[in-house]
Amino acid sequence: MDLKIRAAEIGDARRLAELMDFAGEGIPMYLWRESAGPEGDPLEFGAHAVRGTEGGFSYVNAHVAETGDEVVGMLLGYRLPDPHDVEPLSEAPAVVELWSSLVYE
Repeated sequence: MDLKIRAAEIGDARRLAELMDFAGEGIPMYLWRESAGPEGDPLEFGAHAVRGTEGGFSYVNAHVAETGDEVVGMLLGYRLPDPHDVEPLSEAPAVVELWSSLVYE
């Protein structure tokens, strides 16, 4: 297998969103579905966020693994905010409240 690692590009956004959802075990899709609303496409909502340059899920924070012309994996890395400078957990969606408390407390 010929594997190539490269910086992610804006055109990778939809595939990156798929991989982020896979790595997040469906939590990203749940959040995107809530944000996109009943008529919206949650995967496209996520891909739109990935296309931006702000936030941790931006393509600028990612590298992809390719074989041929297919993106088969990714590495996403970004600095988390200071654990003492976070929003109150009561404002977080219920699905991530427990996860947030494990990470930030």
